[in-house]
Amino acid sequence: MITFLKLIIVIGTWIGSIALSDKLEINYLVAPGMILIGGISFFFGPEATGSGFFVRGGNFVNTSTPEWIWRTFGIILWIAATVTMIYMWKTKGI
Repeated sequence: MITFLKLIIVIGTWIGSIALSDKLEINYLVAPGMILIGGISFFFGPEATGSGFFVRGGNFVNTSTPEWIWRTFGIILWIAATVTMIYMWKTKGI
């Protein structure tokens, strides 16, 4: 059930960002793409690589990739998408 709710959140933010991009009359592929990948990373990254790998100091460690890496990557992409949308909206008239 939690996975289904996470999926609804990811799809909802993605569709919302497409609608906002259309409303702002900017490219609707760049920022929504970052929001989609950021959402997948934030919500599903730790689950996708639960038995994955993590490289520490150039050596393969047979553990899962730490959750904070996936969450940080998702947040960074969300911030980059927000900055991109604002920049594209401000410079479309130039």
